[in-house]
Amino acid sequence: MERLRGRDMLADLAARPWLVRQHARTLAGLHDRLHDLPAPPSLPQRYGAGDRVLHLDFHPGNVMLTPSGPVVIDWQNCASGAPAVDVAMVWVIIAASEVDVLPRRVRPAAALLRRALLRQFLAAVQADPAPALAAVARARMKDPHVRPAEVRRLNQIADRAERTTAGT
Repeated sequence: MERLRGRDMLADLAARPWLVRQHARTLAGLHDRLHDLPAPPSLPQRYGAGDRVLHLDFHPGNVMLTPSGPVVIDWQNCASGAPAVDVAMVWVIIAASEVDVLPRRVRPAAALLRRALLRQFLAAVQADPAPALAAVARARMKDPHVRPAEVRRLNQIADRAERTTAGT
């Protein structure tokens, strides 16, 4: 393991929220580069078929901004699958996360910052998360680290995604 110098993207967003567009594009670029990688056969396959590397816990808190560039950390959930699944997981993590991970001074603007980050990320990333969104949101609800308020938001996301899918 290598010691990284810098701060994570979430801390940087809290300190410099005006960089939300730049950070969203960085997240999307890192994600697209990750999904260019074929998964090694040793990785477990999650959420159906697919042969790409998936991080499955990709969010601004897991991207370190170092002097040599951004570095994705926390690979314990990585798996093999379709890029849409990984992008859907980013969606549900950002959309449903608790605001108490941010400093108190930026919490009032957290919902606005979260929506801006998500909108910019989804506009820049290549994979379409819509087909996987409901399944990923429902699976995330089973994570023992997800708080009750997050479960409620995840349920809303899943319900909305299922209604949208049923309407098409």
